[in-house]
Amino acid sequence: MQEMGIWSNEAGGFISSGFVTQAEAEAELLVTDPDEMAEILPICPDHEEQPLYGCEECDDDTEEGS
Repeated sequence: MQEMGIWSNEAGGFISSGFVTQAEAEAELLVTDPDEMAEILPICPDHEEQPLYGCEECDDDTEEGS
């Protein structure tokens, strides 16, 4: 199952993570600051501080391996 987190561009990363399901992350998002622009994103399994799609470290690894 994909681990999910609450991502905030304002905060510069995940403000809360470790949710196993989308529903659990959505429930947590309801209790965060309602004025914060945040979204629920899957977490990169290799780099917990990065979203799965657009992980800077995985992208760097791919470019170096090319």
